[in-house]
Amino acid sequence: MREWWGDRLQFGIIALPAGRTSWFALAPTAVLTGRQQDGPGGLALYRSLFAGFPSPVEDLLARTTPESTVETELRHRPWRGGRGRVTLLRDAAHPMLPHLGQGAGQAVEDAAVLARRLDATPGTASAFRAYEAERRARVRWIQNQALRMNKLGRLPAGPLSSLRDLAMASLPGPAERFAVRRMFDGPPP
Repeated sequence: MREWWGDRLQFGIIALPAGRTSWFALAPTAVLTGRQQDGPGGLALYRSLFAGFPSPVEDLLARTTPESTVETELRHRPWRGGRGRVTLLRDAAHPMLPHLGQGAGQAVEDAAVLARRLDATPGTASAFRAYEAERRARVRWIQNQALRMNKLGRLPAGPLSSLRDLAMASLPGPAERFAVRRMFDGPPP
């Protein structure tokens, strides 16, 4: 996964199997409000917003067709559990902002913990609550890391974004290694 930040703009590219690519483009609502959109995904709008970004961004936007895009609003939302004999997994329980590429990984962890809890806990509702209790803290930590990255990327051009860029250029350092280690070596599912 690669990500580029501009003046309150963020663009990420995620390589998928079979040479496919997924991408996300984030812009403040105020920037998007009232802008003319050209059909599915408002591709012309995003091409204009991200003009001048590095060539991987512009090249990908040039190759993208309106029919292949899905436009949705991304929001940070805390954990949402189930009730009774119902539980939630993945984005229904804990949507992830895309900055860490953790959505699918957390879904796999959800499934592993849920399977273990269903096997070890008497009663479906009790197993669901045990799964939710076990997952909540780890998911919250990862969601909050993604939210921090989102906030860093949304900085307007100026002294703070210049300082951010300087700090990010010095990574990987101890802080990044700690965060990555905690994310991937965190409590096993």
